[in-house]
Amino acid sequence: MFYAKYLPYFAGIPYRGIQMSEENIATLISLVDQRIYFVCFTSTSKNLVRAMMGGNAPFEIQTMTKQEQEECRQQTNADISTVSQCPEGEEVIYASLMTFYLRSITYSDDPNESANYIVKIHEHGSSLFFQLFSDKGRLPNHTPFQSGTDMWESKYDQHYFDVGEHLRSPV
Repeated sequence: MFYAKYLPYFAGIPYRGIQMSEENIATLISLVDQRIYFVCFTSTSKNLVRAMMGGNAPFEIQTMTKQEQEECRQQTNADISTVSQCPEGEEVIYASLMTFYLRSITYSDDPNESANYIVKIHEHGSSLFFQLFSDKGRLPNHTPFQSGTDMWESKYDQHYFDVGEHLRSPV
């Protein structure tokens, strides 16, 4: 589905509510201005209230533009709201190992807010490990990365594929 672009790409701001401890927040704060990735398929929603049903820290994701996405080999996300059994979820999914640029983490001490931290990230592309399987039209069976629900890692490894750099390079 990500390779063939069967489902529409969503350009806009989807959200992901993630349950995070203070330790996780501190680690994430140390990664601002760096690339991170989610290890497994990640479900997001175009509806912030719906997304926050799953956590205490909303991840606000700025997607690539439609033009940037059209230049990619495969989509970074897929809007499945039109084919979902629960269309009210307004679901947008990301394939595993998609990378994001961690732009900022803001704190609010407003007692009326449901979340104290807001994490802003920007779509950046897919890891090289993910790209290696694009010609096979499938995801890898195993990954060298940590697995689990809502896990993210920083991009200190050689498995990173910079989409912007790729778009500027001659083919």
